[in-house]
Amino acid sequence: MSFSEVSPSSGAALDAPNRSADEGPSQTGESIEGFPRSTTALARFAFLLEAAVLLAVFACYAGTLPPDVNEAHYLGKAKHFWMPDWCAGDLFIQSSNAHWLFYVTVGGLNLWFNLATVAWLGRLSSWLLIALGWCYFCRSLTQRWGVAWVSGLVFLLLQHFGHLAGEWIIGGVEAKGFAFGFVFFGLGRMVRGDWVTCWIWWGLACAFHVLVGGWVVVAAMMAWMGGGWRDQRLLPTAVGLILGGLLSLLGVIPGLLLGAGVEGGDWIEAQRVYVFERLQHHLVFSSFSGERLARFSGLVCLWMIGTGAVESSSSQSRILRFTLGTVVIAMVGVGIDQYVRSTGDLVLGAKYLRFYWFRSSDIFVPAAAAVGLTAGFWEMQIKHAVPVRLVSIAVSALVLGLGLIHASAEYRGDGRPRADQQSLMGDLTHEGTQQIYHDWQVACRWVDANLPEDACVFSPRRQQTFKWYAQRAEVANWKDIPQDAAGLVRWRERFEDVYGVSHLENQQRGLDLGLLIRNDAALVELSRHYGADYLMVTRYQWVWRQQLKPASRLSLIFPPANADPQTEENYFVILKIR
Repeated sequence: MSFSEVSPSSGAALDAPNRSADEGPSQTGESIEGFPRSTTALARFAFLLEAAVLLAVFACYAGTLPPDVNEAHYLGKAKHFWMPDWCAGDLFIQSSNAHWLFYVTVGGLNLWFNLATVAWLGRLSSWLLIALGWCYFCRSLTQRWGVAWVSGLVFLLLQHFGHLAGEWIIGGVEAKGFAFGFVFFGLGRMVRGDWVTCWIWWGLACAFHVLVGGWVVVAAMMAWMGGGWRDQRLLPTAVGLILGGLLSLLGVIPGLLLGAGVEGGDWIEAQRVYVFERLQHHLVFSSFSGERLARFSGLVCLWMIGTGAVESSSSQSRILRFTLGTVVIAMVGVGIDQYVRSTGDLVLGAKYLRFYWFRSSDIFVPAAAAVGLTAGFWEMQIKHAVPVRLVSIAVSALVLGLGLIHASAEYRGDGRPRADQQSLMGDLTHEGTQQIYHDWQVACRWVDANLPEDACVFSPRRQQTFKWYAQRAEVANWKDIPQDAAGLVRWRERFEDVYGVSHLENQQRGLDLGLLIRNDAALVELSRHYGADYLMVTRYQWVWRQQLKPASRLSLIFPPANADPQTEENYFVILKIR
């Protein structure tokens, strides 16, 4: 049976060359395997059931305490979009909004809910959109019930262990989650031979995240030029492209504005910091570990096996060409990186490596491999009796589920939100790490309850959740890097001013904050320059500073004089700069 055949009795493949672009299972009477042709309602129920199962899988995999990685980063900005007084004066919070549509939609929830609730609502919305899009994509390839949710399990495992550039799709809420949901709907239309409406779906993806949708459009154009143009007339395709392009402007225009206000050497320096200092783990191929490269190579092999596991069809050919397009995009990124390494031309690297060349292949190679392997496995099960098939499917699902549990065990066992796991300092013991996390929350919430709403704080460099818990602006931190060139220049200046040349020395000592070894005059000058009257450091930094020199310009305000014994021993202290 062909990969694109919907059922033994359907009499037609999904991808007949001249079929209507809107033709699908619900319009043609084609049935999902196991459901009679007349039971369209049951077929739709089966589709929704698969999406629900897949949503539950996503929740089990990534349903950790908020904030997840990047949630404090993006949701804080989304809150400020609708509530301008919130953390006013924070450089990152007030920088340009690259993902404008995300802040308009998800950010509006902050008017009624706190950040943690917004995180959960945003996660469930993006996961549901991805689940529906994935199921639609899978149903466009094969009508066999179960392929969608099982291939979703396979995809999560392959993507978790096989990524090259650290990209992911199921996790905390951010703009790219919604973008990928629309991408999968567009892929579903593409594999059906509809080269009109797929561009509209991808225009919506661009509106939420211009790079996610943009690279998908580039890969799809490669697939279209590789043979897709035979499926549709040029005029309807052009109309779809225009409509999708108009929708994409909601993401393209904010993206273009990121370079405004900075020219010449400052613009190049901003991009150099972005590419080679701050985000090289996503952008620079030569910085990727050999282990990641080996895993991704194995993933490519699995994709080839999955492609060969099903019979050739027009729909399979389209997804094959599209996936090859994402690999070609990644190879271009490799080529630019190798040229920069051989010539030392960091200016060229700063200009072109910032476009996340490896994002698409990190997602769509495992996606194509997962769908191909699962569909091929389903085809092999057809010749067996139903009980045997059910047992086989159940065992496979159990193995995949255990694999996902293992994949997420590394951060589930910690007990802290992933944002704090990623950046908050820890201890040699689990108990010590948990105590530091508890003390961090206590100190931040004391700030929320006691400092003026317009206060700005010098916060520890290695954290990303101060604004999430404390609800106050901070001068800078490593995570919250602006995406616009002007903001990048100012962010770099702040790091040089605040942490200075002593940063590496302090990091080696476990301090990771250079402020306390400065003289009082320098502290006062920094305070005046950035409008920050408060300093948050560890108790050990404070004691060390006192031993070196009495702190005449610093007064201890947390823990307060009347604090309970447990608070008195808090790992963090808050100082006022006089």
